[in-house]
Amino acid sequence: MNKQGKDKIELIKCACGCGNYIPAFDKKNRPRRFCRGHKHSNGHFDKKGYKWIQIPGTGKKIQEHRHIVENKLGRKLKPDERVHHDNEMKHDNAPDNLVLMNVNRHNHFHRPPLEIPIEIIECACGCRTKFNKFDNRGRERKYISPSHAWKKPHGRGNPNRKRVS
Repeated sequence: MNKQGKDKIELIKCACGCGNYIPAFDKKNRPRRFCRGHKHSNGHFDKKGYKWIQIPGTGKKIQEHRHIVENKLGRKLKPDERVHHDNEMKHDNAPDNLVLMNVNRHNHFHRPPLEIPIEIIECACGCRTKFNKFDNRGRERKYISPSHAWKKPHGRGNPNRKRVS
């Protein structure tokens, strides 16, 4: 104990190379080597499970999977490009597991599947064709196809049409 009655805290650099200083011992007096979440060589994992690394020389931090694809392509990624992990494992940054795709395609991969109710109805044009009331995006429809929308009930082709004599 020092003169003030408090222990002097010894600081050490995190062993991952991030440059952060941490107490040499934890609250239970066990020796520490890494910051929280930095126990992996040259980087740490964020809350979402992606590994971040520090670029040697520049000190810039970047997600490892993005860095690997940028090196493979020989250029920086565009703002609308995403790196998809083919096997869905965020920590597996092997080059053959990483696929470059645009934002829309990547969002399509991670969109939860729609639960589309099945409700069979007849086409509102009167052609008596039966189909599911909801399309593959879950939107409600009245006609089997857009071309049937011009055929109004009591219009051309409707067998229930009243004829005027």
